[in-house]
Amino acid sequence: MKDRHLDQLLLCSIYIISKITKETHTFQDIMKCYRSQPQANSHVYRSVLLRRTPREQVADENMEVDPVSGGECKLSQTSAEKTNQHLGDLNCSQSGGEEERGDLIQFYNTVYVLKMKSFALRYATSDNRVRSCRYLSPR
Repeated sequence: MKDRHLDQLLLCSIYIISKITKETHTFQDIMKCYRSQPQANSHVYRSVLLRRTPREQVADENMEVDPVSGGECKLSQTSAEKTNQHLGDLNCSQSGGEEERGDLIQFYNTVYVLKMKSFALRYATSDNRVRSCRYLSPR
């Protein structure tokens, strides 16, 4: 759930709990309510991070790869470069790889429900628990 907008996670949470508790809220209803909020932005539900694939890291004379930290970028600490450390850190995080993006429903189906299903089922009543597994996907 890292690098996701909080609103994306909340919208998916509302939907999964409504499915488990047999409430009659559709994903479209939830999105309609979200769009009426003052903080709503269309990129939150239209451009959702689905997957990030790390790009092969190329080190130059100013950068070194720290094998202990799993290949994280780190700047050399010469006195001239200390002032640029923050910029170098930003470059490392921004050039971290290729991103696959989709809409919020794609995120829900391919990422969210797979990771949260077992947690969400804890909130189902015992008679609904078996049936809820089948109905977690948006229709």
